[in-house]
Amino acid sequence: MPIQRAKPLEALYDEVKQYDLVLVPDAPLASALNRHLDRPHLGDFATTPRRAAAGRREQVEERTVFLELLHETDLSWKQASYLGEEIIHSWEYTARPDGILEFEQFNTPAVRQAVAQTRDLDTTSRHLTDFTIDEDIDLAVVGYPQLTALERSILPSEYTKIDRFTDAAFDQPPFRLFDTSADIVGALLDTISPANADDIAVVLDAGSEFSTLVESAFDAAGIPFYGGPGFLDDPDHRAFVNLLRAAFRGQDVRVSDIKPVLQHIGLDLDIDHDEKRLHSLDVPEATRFQTFCDAVESGTWSFERALSEYESMLRTEFEAFHDELASLGIATHPITEERPGVLSPVL
Repeated sequence: MPIQRAKPLEALYDEVKQYDLVLVPDAPLASALNRHLDRPHLGDFATTPRRAAAGRREQVEERTVFLELLHETDLSWKQASYLGEEIIHSWEYTARPDGILEFEQFNTPAVRQAVAQTRDLDTTSRHLTDFTIDEDIDLAVVGYPQLTALERSILPSEYTKIDRFTDAAFDQPPFRLFDTSADIVGALLDTISPANADDIAVVLDAGSEFSTLVESAFDAAGIPFYGGPGFLDDPDHRAFVNLLRAAFRGQDVRVSDIKPVLQHIGLDLDIDHDEKRLHSLDVPEATRFQTFCDAVESGTWSFERALSEYESMLRTEFEAFHDELASLGIATHPITEERPGVLSPVL
C-alpha cells in the first residue's frame, strides 16, 4: 500500500524560513524548527496555536475547570470531573465554549450551569477564543488538517498552508511474522553485516530471551554492536545524555523544558523560574550548569571530560560508563550535536 513520507526537517525549514510566524500542531516540531532558525527574529518564529494565544502557559485546563465546578456548583466530584473534560473537548472541536450543548443528552440545566461557570475561566481555550493573529503577519501553517476547530479559529483570512508530507508516495515495506526465536535471529543475521552494522539499530526488551540470543549471534558472526545490561534503566546514564542534548538546544531553552534533568543533578529551581531562558538565568545555582552547556556546545570538551564533570555534579563515579565510552571509541572525541545520538542504542 503506497503511503507518504514526512518531509525532512531541513526541507520543511527551507519552506517556512521566510515567514514571520509559523504555526505547527505540536510543540516538538516548533522547537525543532526554532533550532534551525539562522537569522535574527523578534518573538516566536515557530509555535503552536495555544502558545501563540496564551504565551508559554499551557496548564491542564481540565484540572482548572474541575476545581471550579467542584467548589462553585453543586456537582459531585465525579460529575465535575466528567463534565469539565467534556466541556473542554467540545470547546476544542466546535470552537465554542457552549459547543457541548449541541448534543441533546448534554443540554440539561446542570450542564448549562457548568458551561456558564467555565466559559470565562482563565484557560488556554478562553485565550484561543479571544485571540486572532494579525492580518499583517506573513503566516505559514504547517499541518493544517491536524489543527482543531478552536486552533483554526485564530487564523487570519490569508495565510499559507504547508504540507508536512512529500508528494511522492512509496510502498510500505514488507511486514513479516516469524515462528521461532531462531527465525528472528536468523533474519537479523541475513540483514546485518559488519559493513552496515553502524547504520542499523535493533530495539528489543533487554529482559527478554532475545537480548542474549541476538548479542551471542552478533558476537559469533563478528558483527560489532554496543549496548547491553546496566545502561537501559539507569536514570544517571539517561540524564547525562539528556544533559548533552540540552547543551545544543540553543539560547531559547526554558527551565521548564529540562527541569527533570536539572532536578536530577540537584539543581531544584523555584517554579518562578520555569518560563525563563536557562542561559540568561541569573541565579548562582545555575552557573555551573550554564558553564557545562557552554563548554559542550563549543566543542571544547570530550565525552570523557563531560562525564567527569557530570560525576563531580552528582558526587559519584560511573566506571561502567567510562568503559562503554572507551569501547565505542568516542571517549576522547569532542562532543558535537550529532554525537550524543551514538549513545541512544546504549540508553
